[in-house]
Amino acid sequence: MSYKDQRLYEVLPDEIAQIEQEIKAIEGELSNPSLYAENEKKFYELSQKLETLRISREEKENKWLELEMQKNQ
Repeated sequence: MSYKDQRLYEVLPDEIAQIEQEIKAIEGELSNPSLYAENEKKFYELSQKLETLRISREEKENKWLELEMQKNQ
């Protein structure tokens, strides 16, 4: 495993955890039943950001799993 991959392998878990915290916070805001009625723009912005974060988390998890497999070979 290259130094770059080793470094990425080490930092990805923290990055994934940070994204998960952001997702949880946004889900908390979106769980407010009056958000859409009170601030439709914010609702859509949060929904879009949530989707972007979920995609980013999935990509980082997949990369970490790929690196994990490389490390164990």
